[in-house]
Amino acid sequence: MAESNKSMATRTEILRKLMKIAILFILLIISFLVWFDQSRSFYCLSNDKCITVWKRLGNKCYIIPGKYYGLLRPSDYVKTTNDNALTIIYDDLSGYDFVIFNEYGKKLKINLSSDRIKYFENFERDIFISEFFVNERIKDNLAYLQIDIKENLVVINGVKQ
Repeated sequence: MAESNKSMATRTEILRKLMKIAILFILLIISFLVWFDQSRSFYCLSNDKCITVWKRLGNKCYIIPGKYYGLLRPSDYVKTTNDNALTIIYDDLSGYDFVIFNEYGKKLKINLSSDRIKYFENFERDIFISEFFVNERIKDNLAYLQIDIKENLVVINGVKQ
């Protein structure tokens, strides 16, 4: 009988250790997925004009005004795919907070409640160029970011980051 109780205690001890290992393994996997899903970069034209590029799982990318550190989707964002490219211009003279040009024409959703946005689709390239380019370059008086999300390529005011 004593041997039977000892055997049961050993089995219980082994099961507890296995449960602890399984829980730790699951926590490690969840931590890795959260870390991987939180891949974001910050790009600033000046101290008060920054953009967060948050590439997420499921081919989702959020472009967020300012530096965003939250774990959940923000309330103000531009959502596109991870294989798109955007040009974002800050033009104080145009009456808009941002001018956005969708370079590759991929799906894009703008959800910015307080910002005034001028948006150009890919097929409106000629209009965008005529308004904001001189001699095949963005006008010198404009602050801008060109973001190729897939290639992780960012150009700020003509300088590759």
